[in-house]
Amino acid sequence: MKRHQFKHDIDLPLRTVEHRDLILSNKYLKKTYEEWYSYLIDALPELDGDVLEIGSSGGFLKQILLR
Repeated sequence: MKRHQFKHDIDLPLRTVEHRDLILSNKYLKKTYEEWYSYLIDALPELDGDVLEIGSSGGFLKQILLR
């Protein structure tokens, strides 16, 4: 199995960008994250206001919410 070689240290914000790019460039990973995000979105209560994504994921929940 081929492992991805990251350019940035895990503690740098650019590492998150690398994770996002990797997820979005891999059809299987992208589909998996989109499915997971759909579960999260379905669990959100009906509220007026913003949703804040916190964590170490790819950071593209906003794009999924805006669909």
